[in-house]
Amino acid sequence: PAGELHLDFVLPGTVQNYRRQLELDKALATSFFDCSGIEFRREFFVSHLRDLIVGRISGSAAGSVTFRAEFTSQLRGESSASGNTLFFDGECPVHDRRDKIVWRDDSGRTGIKYQMRLQIVAENGTVLAEDGAIRVENADSVTLFLSIRSDFIDYSVLPGSDGVTPQEWCRQDLANIADFDSIYSEHLKDWQRIFCRSCLEFPPAPEDLLPTDKRLEIASRSADVSPNMAALLYHYGRYLLIS
Repeated sequence: PAGELHLDFVLPGTVQNYRRQLELDKALATSFFDCSGIEFRREFFVSHLRDLIVGRISGSAAGSVTFRAEFTSQLRGESSASGNTLFFDGECPVHDRRDKIVWRDDSGRTGIKYQMRLQIVAENGTVLAEDGAIRVENADSVTLFLSIRSDFIDYSVLPGSDGVTPQEWCRQDLANIADFDSIYSEHLKDWQRIFCRSCLEFPPAPEDLLPTDKRLEIASRSADVSPNMAALLYHYGRYLLIS
């Protein structure tokens, strides 16, 4: 994997009522929780049209969103930050087979090079770049736009020998971003154009209202399983296939 985006939050107390969901018909992953009377919400989706991972983090109280964002990776690279944008410029080994890893060959050539670029847009509050990371303080809500690009072309062409650099691809991806709701509306139409071609559902059973992990637990120890468990797996399979 290219790396990980770490978001280290400052919260006003103990987290309660934590729950998360994946809406298959909307391709939207959401988590919710309460903390000291504030309701926090985190929504993420991947825009196929824009080649971006998009997320929104919000709280029900003004100025409740504070966190530090930074990239890490098991691959070699360098993190940096400027303004409201976080960067990681990485490189893959030129050779990695069995237990032998060679990061550069005798001529100094590396493997595939790539960039992760995160742009942070805050509603109120402050956004500060510091020591290769970005700190967001006292925002009402924050939208994250993440682009990941490499210099891979195809199997027959040496990476980086032709075409636009990963840095330029990322810059182009983030050049004309809109607000969360506009991009999500595009994403939803694009997603449902394929996902809504098919529907499978059965008469409801009582366990259909339980969380998915509980439904799976029931299915593992009972021969009498709600048909809608099969429908859920059918739609989840389509979700993965389309993705």
